[in-house]
Amino acid sequence: MFKKIIFVIINILLLSSNIPYVYTRENALLNANSTEDLFENLSSKFVNLFEKIVMILKGAILNISRIAYSLVAMVGVLIYFSRLNKRLGLDLIKGAIILALISEIIFPFLVK
Repeated sequence: MFKKIIFVIINILLLSSNIPYVYTRENALLNANSTEDLFENLSSKFVNLFEKIVMILKGAILNISRIAYSLVAMVGVLIYFSRLNKRLGLDLIKGAIILALISEIIFPFLVK
């Protein structure tokens, strides 16, 4: 699976850059500066793509955690006020508060 992801990333980078796909004598006669420029271009595109992937994952993780702590809090309130199990209800509410604090305050500072 990891090899497929790397393969897709490399293909995206190659298709979006001006790197010649066929190695010919004319391409081999290019000076060293153009090779360095191509490498810098490819590496900067890789960094930009990686930053975009991190931002997408950050948003997805925040959305999933918001859904999770909302559901846990609602179930905890329901169990607590229905008097089925007050201790479990309080524990679920405390867990939802802790999850909310971690996902809304701590996680954004870890992933900037």
